[in-house]
Amino acid sequence: MIPKDENIWVFGAWFGKKYADNSRYLFEYINEFHPQIRTIWLTDNDEVIKQLVSRGNEVYKRYSLKAILVGFKAKYSIFVHSNESDCMSFMNNGAKLIQLWHGIPLKKIGNDDLLKFNAKKHLNLKNLIFPFSIEHNYLCISASEEDKLKFITAFNSKRVVITGYPRNDNYYRSKSFNNKQFTVTYLPTFRDNFDDKIDLFSDFGFQIEKWNETLRNLDIILNVKLHPVNKQKDSVLKNYSEYKCINFLNEIDVSDILPNTDILITDYSSVFFDYLLANKPIIFAPFDYKKYITKDRELYYDYNKTTPGPKCKNWEEVLEWIIKFKENQELFNKERIIIKNI
Repeated sequence: MIPKDENIWVFGAWFGKKYADNSRYLFEYINEFHPQIRTIWLTDNDEVIKQLVSRGNEVYKRYSLKAILVGFKAKYSIFVHSNESDCMSFMNNGAKLIQLWHGIPLKKIGNDDLLKFNAKKHLNLKNLIFPFSIEHNYLCISASEEDKLKFITAFNSKRVVITGYPRNDNYYRSKSFNNKQFTVTYLPTFRDNFDDKIDLFSDFGFQIEKWNETLRNLDIILNVKLHPVNKQKDSVLKNYSEYKCINFLNEIDVSDILPNTDILITDYSSVFFDYLLANKPIIFAPFDYKKYITKDRELYYDYNKTTPGPKCKNWEEVLEWIIKFKENQELFNKERIIIKNI
């Protein structure tokens, strides 16, 4: 019933916890090049509020009085998961919902995720009692014809446009990303449940003394950043804290890490698609592949055919490939170009 203002746009990301991902970079782009648009960031994180206020941005805590008043008038709600999780649920009606998503899908998502999503959907009494709470995206963005097809079925949406991802503009900015030290970054996908603490090292033969010695001799830094919904087990942080060659990252945005990364290590995360833009080596660590695709998520593609790099069975093999790629970054170059072009 309240008229919407075309020039009021609200943004959010990662369940109100992070200032990150595609919505962050679109937010910053609009602020810089389209000042006539009133942009508002919504969050539950007090540190994010302090950070954005210090920059002169408009930011409110989700469901605060000011956020609600703005939400009633905003024409667009922009997010990377869902409007309800990242912005405010009442905006499902009236505002136009813009789904930026958070990665080219390797794992099945939305309606295509038969292991988890559909089972929850059929049991969701809230949607049966309050059908207006169901989100209908006005627009979804994608990076290519290939993933556009996946979003059409996953989100039951025909309005999917190919724009590329705002966060990947980082690869093409004028400022240079010159490392003083050779950097390897480990970015695994999420496992189990929200806020679960996990250990992806001990169970797969990670020998900390050998790794530390090799990294030190080769002058390499290993950055480790878990998926935002998982946390490191306390024992991992305690046991590895004294080793200066290994950094555990938390709050930093992945898009700020990748341009400074010389070798990426991942498992089933779609982050490797983004990293193809850098045309640098990727090491795949699908240590628990069979368990993952049966318990956590099915994949859209044949894993071995879609991942342009060595597939390692344990951390010993990963270390061997780091040494090989340090000597020759052209290994698997043709395979990377093929997948990037798709």
